[in-house]
Amino acid sequence: MENKYTFWSVFFGLLFLITLCGFSFTYLKNLQGESSLPLVIHVHFAAFSLWFLILITQPLLIRYKQIRWHANLGKFTYGLIILLVSTILILLQMEARRVWPKDPEHAAVGAFISLLDAVSILVYFSIAMKNKHRLRWHVAFIVGCSIVILNPGLFRVARAIQPDLGLPATVFMPMIITSVILLVERIKWKRPILKNPFFYFLLAWLFEIFLLSTLASTDTWRGMVERYIILKKLRILGAYRPNTCRLTFSSVPVAAKSSKARVTTSMIWLSMNGAPSLAPCSDDLIQHSHSRTAHPS
Repeated sequence: MENKYTFWSVFFGLLFLITLCGFSFTYLKNLQGESSLPLVIHVHFAAFSLWFLILITQPLLIRYKQIRWHANLGKFTYGLIILLVSTILILLQMEARRVWPKDPEHAAVGAFISLLDAVSILVYFSIAMKNKHRLRWHVAFIVGCSIVILNPGLFRVARAIQPDLGLPATVFMPMIITSVILLVERIKWKRPILKNPFFYFLLAWLFEIFLLSTLASTDTWRGMVERYIILKKLRILGAYRPNTCRLTFSSVPVAAKSSKARVTTSMIWLSMNGAPSLAPCSDDLIQHSHSRTAHPS
């Protein structure tokens, strides 16, 4: 039993290491720059770092019978997960508004991915905490929640190895991790796959991929992004003009007209240029924040 607790601490430690490696290409590298980054990026980095540090610590607290500390840290994660998701949504807006004038199609796909991440984290965390007295379900969906948080860092690491490897890595790695766990539990402990909580996480992940491939590049979703994210800010600033603003945004050329073709081109673009999903520290966004600091409007 003690080996299991040690295994999960090492497992979460590896996830944290991969995430840090991913952020070393963007956020950590730019911390030494002269220009300041937006506060929300620092808060986001601190929140996900705390998340993984807590997950590394929690199994060890159980192993060494520190149940009270384990429970207190568990309560702390309620606020932490809300903070983490809030920063994701704020960064979703920042990235969508930055990319939209150049390419509304890819801005819409990126917003869909980030929103899907935020919802997934909340759902998986809620399932985990509701089943905190059912250890296997609790652990399975904490792992699922952490995999979603891991993916942006994994994307950057994979893209550094090979530019077009980022998106496939983030799609297939969760499947590989959960499939290995399912097989090990089936072979070693004879646990039925269909009753395994990791199996239900795998189904949920496949459903997310299905939603991404069918909805992210539809005209309906792009219209929602334009209405509730892009134009909303312009209305607040008093810069929205119904007869001209929509023409300006919609006149940006899109390579593919059909829904399926737009999904394909958007996936290729994200693979080559970086997924906005939970990725506030992309080079473009950091450079954009630097330019705004150097040349305030």
